[in-house]
Amino acid sequence: AQEIAEMDPADLTAMSVEVVTFLLKKSVLAGLPTA
Repeated sequence: AQEIAEMDPADLTAMSVEVVTFLLKKSVLAGLPTA
């Protein structure tokens, strides 16, 4: 937990962006057949 608390806000933001992008792509791909 300490490692996460000591991370740079920029690193946390970049990680969050990557996770959100991954989830968005995943949901879009999952929704393609029914679209």
